[in-house]
Amino acid sequence: MTSDKNTTEAKDIKKSLFTSTLAGMLGMAWFAVAYGIPTTMLFESMTGSGIMIGLFTTFHQLASIFQIPSVIVSEHFKSRKKYWGVLSMTNRILWFSPVIMILCMWNRPNLAAIILLLILGVSAGFGQAATPVWLHWMSDLIPEKISERYWGVRQSFTILAFLLATMASGIVLDIFPSPEKTGGSYTGFLIVFFVAAMFGVFDIVLHLKVPDVKRISSDKISENFGKLLLPMKNSDFKNMTLAYAFWYLALCIIGHFGLIYLKRNFNVNYTQIAIISASGLLSMAIFGFINGRLIEKIGARTYFCIALFVIPLLWIVWFFLRDETVRMNFGGFLFEAQECVVVVCAASFAMGVFASGIGVCQFHMTNFLAEKEWRGIGIAEHWTIVGLIAAGGPFIGGAITDYFTKFPIEAVLPFGQSISYVHILIVVAALIIWVLSIPLMLKVELKKDEVSIPKAVSIACIYPLRGISIIYNMSINIGSIISRK
Repeated sequence: MTSDKNTTEAKDIKKSLFTSTLAGMLGMAWFAVAYGIPTTMLFESMTGSGIMIGLFTTFHQLASIFQIPSVIVSEHFKSRKKYWGVLSMTNRILWFSPVIMILCMWNRPNLAAIILLLILGVSAGFGQAATPVWLHWMSDLIPEKISERYWGVRQSFTILAFLLATMASGIVLDIFPSPEKTGGSYTGFLIVFFVAAMFGVFDIVLHLKVPDVKRISSDKISENFGKLLLPMKNSDFKNMTLAYAFWYLALCIIGHFGLIYLKRNFNVNYTQIAIISASGLLSMAIFGFINGRLIEKIGARTYFCIALFVIPLLWIVWFFLRDETVRMNFGGFLFEAQECVVVVCAASFAMGVFASGIGVCQFHMTNFLAEKEWRGIGIAEHWTIVGLIAAGGPFIGGAITDYFTKFPIEAVLPFGQSISYVHILIVVAALIIWVLSIPLMLKVELKKDEVSIPKAVSIACIYPLRGISIIYNMSINIGSIISRK
């Protein structure tokens, strides 16, 4: 009898996780537009200001202050799902505002951008308030023994949706040129944001079919505010949180300013920008499964530190870009592409391999490092601290972009390009990662079943993965068939 009950529960959990993943794919299609290329390019088209572009992301990060109050309020609702549903649906409905602004204020772009920034800031507040409630709900639903594997699988599918949405939006924005181009308009943005908002709404509707589960922690924070102090008293949880906070700060400093640099300096179009983003997303989708398994073997702490050491090294390619055209021969089919696009795509693909695992590590570590009695508030505090520290990144990135655009450095890189804001951003971000983020994660205690960093590196050197060898050989073959025009 007990065996039958456990089998039924396992099937119910499996069905719930499948529904959640499917809904997550719809949500990531919305997210690809909302926090991806289209929104960045819309603000760039309206104002051309790096600070304005940075403020959008800054507002989103600052809205994380609503996470802790939201967790406290959610305790007074019998159903976390309904409470989450109201917050999330409000967040998605407000994302129809770009459509309304384009229809009503297309001839006053600067004012429209300011109003849109404020509306989307309010939307971010609802979205951030819903985030810890959903994560706590999922942490109670997902069995701990399959946590890394599930988040790896889920990430692969959701990133695939992100990739397709990114590519589709890039193509639409090229078919309907933006206003700064001759004969251009906001039609492309209108189509992209309307479809994305619809996907966002469908995500919430579908996710409401996932059953709520009983809270593992029954003590209410409002009856014991001392619980608010518990997460940061746990040194491992605190150091992990700060390590991720500085990682996100570094990422937000660079943000989409690299893509803007390619658009301004190399005349890269929206489809090419989408291809660059898609290359990283493709590797994240492919390696999400593999990274989930790998993290199970070597541990999240070890993986995080190795990945964060490698990723900034891949940013070096930005110092060697040049405005050349290359021809590529794939099976008799000739392709022409800008060399900068090919090089950045290759680097993005490599970075995506590691970035997918970093995301899996975060979801896993916030769950298993947080003790059950304060898991809900711990998750909220983690994302709040991450958001508040990362909030300075987009503003810093925007300010650096605007300053070095007005006052460029009179120095030339090896292949003829002048030092620009993107190179300054990369140096600042790399220093934050290597000096702050990695040392903080190293302070997290190594668990018994985890592999140390030296041992993991030695295993990788002595027994290289066959897949990496194959990819390397393929890259050599591809390189041999590239010739400059």
